[in-house]
Amino acid sequence: MVSQMVTDEVVWTDEGRAALAKEHTWGVPSFRASTVAALHAIVDEALARYRPCWKRGLAKCDGTGRALVEWALTWQPGQAATVEEAAGLASLLGARSGPYPDCALLELLRREHGAGFAVRVAVAAWSLCSDYDDPDYPKSETRLAIRLKAMDGGSSSANDTSVSHAKGHLAEYLGRVHREGSDDDRAQLTAGATAEYDAAPRHARPALAVAAQSRELAERFAAELREHGMPWYPHFASEHIPLLTTDPVVLEQFRFINDGRVTLRYLEQHGLALLPILERKCEGKQGPYARQQLTDVLVNVRGPIAARLLAAFAGKTPVAKQVRAYFERYPELAPADLVIAPKKAAKKPAAKKPAAKKPKRA
Repeated sequence: MVSQMVTDEVVWTDEGRAALAKEHTWGVPSFRASTVAALHAIVDEALARYRPCWKRGLAKCDGTGRALVEWALTWQPGQAATVEEAAGLASLLGARSGPYPDCALLELLRREHGAGFAVRVAVAAWSLCSDYDDPDYPKSETRLAIRLKAMDGGSSSANDTSVSHAKGHLAEYLGRVHREGSDDDRAQLTAGATAEYDAAPRHARPALAVAAQSRELAERFAAELREHGMPWYPHFASEHIPLLTTDPVVLEQFRFINDGRVTLRYLEQHGLALLPILERKCEGKQGPYARQQLTDVLVNVRGPIAARLLAAFAGKTPVAKQVRAYFERYPELAPADLVIAPKKAAKKPAAKKPAAKKPKRA
């Protein structure tokens, strides 16, 4: 394992910086720079598209969902809304794919009512579940019916966002605001998430850790899960909680060492605290895809630990070129017994035979 005297350092390559910038575009988009008019336009377009679908789904809503749908059918941007009403509207807007109108709505609410209100909306969405019937997909939405129901913590899908997309989108959006926003944005979101944690349903608490990008809340939830267990599988939690911590107990709990993907954003967030995790991942047998993921991260760390891990990949597909470039960049780190296959010389194109001369006509 990694010794206490860590001498490695994070040194980004040009390729690493470019790939990191690309990673920052993953997931929900940011609307922080959008004007209010632009946000209204996104929401208005989604309302026009989906309101007929909400009407068609009314018959399959429960009492909670029906009341929220009927309210949403007449709502207009700028109109007052309770936390529950806003959560219902966001859930309906995020029931299908599109330009993330649920996140555009949350940005409007954050500007109008503050981060605390936006956090409460994100929590309330976890007590709702959207679903749909779409018999003509992908040809038409003329019979698409979107429905909304209440959900409690006893449901097997309480922490699942694979169909009820908005609850995941809202948490991820606030997390993006936390990462990219001002110090004041971060302080408000952290305070709001911390204040709501105890009162939130347990299946909604991972969303609060994501919204505040909080290691403390992530590890607190993981401890609760270990102590109490849950009647539901932690879908959203398994995807997001490990990315907020380097605690080995939590990472084992969510099978991150075996199954989780280490990204450049994870390196950016945790720095050298990621090295023990990278070392453990390199201990097992690595297929080409996993080897590529690990190499993409390790080549941005200069030092003996990263060098030792990369040396084990020398000559392996599909990372041989990256490993060779690493040790050409840092030859002093190459182990004495390291053998790296030389670069293959570029093949010269075969000389073409001269075209046969056509006989002259008589």
